[in-house]
Amino acid sequence: SEEHCTELEAVERVIRDNLFGLEIDPRCTQIAAFNLALAAWRRVGHCKLPAMNLACSGLAPNTREADWMAIAGSDSKLRNGMERLYRLFKDAPVLGSLINPRAEEGDLLVAAFHELQPLLEKALAHETKDDTAHEMAVTAHGLAKAAEILAGQFTLVATNVPYLGRRKQDDVLKDYCESVHPDAKAELATCFIERSLAFCASGGSAALLVPQNWLFLGTFEPLRKKLLKSATWDFVCRMGSKAFQTPMYDFGVVMHSFTKHEPNIASCLSGLDVGTASSPKLKSQALPNSLVSVVNQLGQLKNPDTAIVFEDASTIPLLLNYADSLQGCGLADIVIFRKLFWEIESLGNGWVAHQSSPDGVGLYTGLHFAVKWDDGKGALANSPEARIQGRQAWGKNGIACAWLGRLPAGLYLGTLFDNSAAAIVPKNPSHLGAIWCFTSSPEFVREVRKINQKAQVANATLVKVPFDLAHWQKVAAEKYPHGLPKPFSSDPTQWLFNGHPAGADQPLHVAVARLLGYQWPRQTGSSFPDCPALGPDGLENHTDDDGIVPINPVRGEPAADERVVALLRDAYKSAGIAFDHSMIGKLIAESGSKCSSLGEWLLTDFFDQHCKLFHHRPFLWHIWDGRKDGFNVLVNYHLLSAAGDGGRQLLEKLTYDYLKDWIDRQHAGVKNGDSGAEARLAAAVKLQKELVKIIDGEAPYDIFVRWKPMSEQATGWHPDINVGVRMNIRPFLLAEDVAKKGAGILRIKPTIKWDKDRGNKEPERPKKDFPWFWSCDPEANPAHETDFVGGREFTGERWNEVHYTLAVKKAAREAEIHSTVGKGVRS
Repeated sequence: SEEHCTELEAVERVIRDNLFGLEIDPRCTQIAAFNLALAAWRRVGHCKLPAMNLACSGLAPNTREADWMAIAGSDSKLRNGMERLYRLFKDAPVLGSLINPRAEEGDLLVAAFHELQPLLEKALAHETKDDTAHEMAVTAHGLAKAAEILAGQFTLVATNVPYLGRRKQDDVLKDYCESVHPDAKAELATCFIERSLAFCASGGSAALLVPQNWLFLGTFEPLRKKLLKSATWDFVCRMGSKAFQTPMYDFGVVMHSFTKHEPNIASCLSGLDVGTASSPKLKSQALPNSLVSVVNQLGQLKNPDTAIVFEDASTIPLLLNYADSLQGCGLADIVIFRKLFWEIESLGNGWVAHQSSPDGVGLYTGLHFAVKWDDGKGALANSPEARIQGRQAWGKNGIACAWLGRLPAGLYLGTLFDNSAAAIVPKNPSHLGAIWCFTSSPEFVREVRKINQKAQVANATLVKVPFDLAHWQKVAAEKYPHGLPKPFSSDPTQWLFNGHPAGADQPLHVAVARLLGYQWPRQTGSSFPDCPALGPDGLENHTDDDGIVPINPVRGEPAADERVVALLRDAYKSAGIAFDHSMIGKLIAESGSKCSSLGEWLLTDFFDQHCKLFHHRPFLWHIWDGRKDGFNVLVNYHLLSAAGDGGRQLLEKLTYDYLKDWIDRQHAGVKNGDSGAEARLAAAVKLQKELVKIIDGEAPYDIFVRWKPMSEQATGWHPDINVGVRMNIRPFLLAEDVAKKGAGILRIKPTIKWDKDRGNKEPERPKKDFPWFWSCDPEANPAHETDFVGGREFTGERWNEVHYTLAVKKAAREAEIHSTVGKGVRS
């Protein structure tokens, strides 16, 4: 019908004159062509369609240039054109649509497209028995079509551009982006913003979906400035994360429309934000109802870092006028140099208090680490991998602000701090209260997120926000009329904690720790700014004499629950708080336990809670034989890891004194016919055998520390407390599993792994001292291999699950002694 013919003509015109497509993958190009044809046939019925303007931009002349040129025969014009095609498309499989023929000086081809293509088609149609030549002709045809589209100018370019950060780009792509898109090179997607605008005719538009980080990261500031001045920004729609149906693409993206037209002083951009919607469907529903912010485009140039903000620039001075924001230390092999403070013997001897990212709950948080600083003269300061930063903040008060998520803040105490937080230090100390009130407020987070939506914010960005000093001074005066509170924490995981159960966040856990003889840093002589060291508090009278506390009575000692209650009664009395036995049930419930008695809590829930509370690096260990009614003791890890033979002697005392007493009682119970005595005896004897193996230290009951040479590896139970719980607890967890829970002879298994540590490889070290860094293959050498021999090549892999026989370690120690003695004689 006439109507059908009219519609068919319209479809043909659309396909012939209005639709153009490029795709780097040949198969995807074929699929696109099929879908376009199918859509047309559904519209007008099956018919012959015109040639489609679809081409693969990833085709390359996969042949020698001479063979490629031969297809042109003797036609000089065609030969020159083919030469240019060859040079242009040799890297097409990598560059694809980034290729811009118009970027070449002069004409793309000596033979223009309209001249070159008929010659190529003629060559394609030429009958030949040479399949290779025919295949090259087909490729040449495809390349010519791709080149024609790549050199074209269009009214609209619409695409979801490819995403690839510079670090993941291969050298060809990296070099091309460096040369052609220097301002956009950090991300392939931003290179495509420039390329898409180059596709546009004057007044044409590019509608793109790209990662959102380019709108605010400092890396892209030159690109933002250039595009704000050279193109009209029609709209910017922040989609945020979870904008794709495919979960793997879960990062923040933004929709743009640019017009290739220079803006004027009145040009405005429209901003929309549906980033908080949590799914593609919800974002789609939110878009039509979103508020549209209209802001002056050139006014965006006044924003800090030229970040794109959906409001006009503030006239209030920035926080950077009143404070510096400093980045903290990168501690190289962090598992060596940084420990939780309760893992080491004490602060001092080279260890200093360290501040990490706060949680935003209290004024003083993030105070759970210690660093082996050695007055700046030790291995950390001299490590080429370490980045010792933030010195300007040391010794000064300020604000510690985490860089992630909701940007939690806490007060900074002038210590070393790591790069998980920034130290915001006032230029005038009297402004600290006002700056604290601002940085700990929701308004601070809103202002930062206006200019940076990335999950992790650079430290410099934190002070590039408007700060009304007079307003926040007023807030500070009202909130803290006597000034900011002195440093204090009721959290036992913070080194500011005073070690007293009364007033602690976890009174029961503090009481058990005090019973076993543990003391917090301030109780062992450490002081902090406005936070002095503490003297005895009277609870020392309850401290166990050897740091071994049986939960079920052994050796005539009272049950542990009775001793904990006695300590709590005196602790609350010294704090002027009335204490009665009914408080025990309340404290148990507040700990998160459903146990009905303190004895039950100590047996079943204490160690699990202790591990979780102290970041799975427990300093009180619950050793048992797998039975609740069996041998159960709590041991002070610090005393169990005492220097010299102290720790070994304590473990021997546990094994041959406490446990033997229990075994003797079960023997007597068996003779008397006591119910369950025989099973308890078997469990206790089995535990004793495992403890003896740990004392002896034969693999896999050994301690291995990958950063110590072979001659310094422990032979038997001689732990070094300052290497941390992770290394020293291994024999207890790898012992025969008494309860079939994967926890060895401990009540529960802390979350501890001994696989390869993160970070760079080790610097090369002598094979005789560090054989595990030489061709160490954990698959070829299973974790419990008793003799882990190094290979020929140095790998530097940071393996930790390595075991050596006592003979190997003792031989290395003897060799080192002889070597040292020999050197002494020679000198």
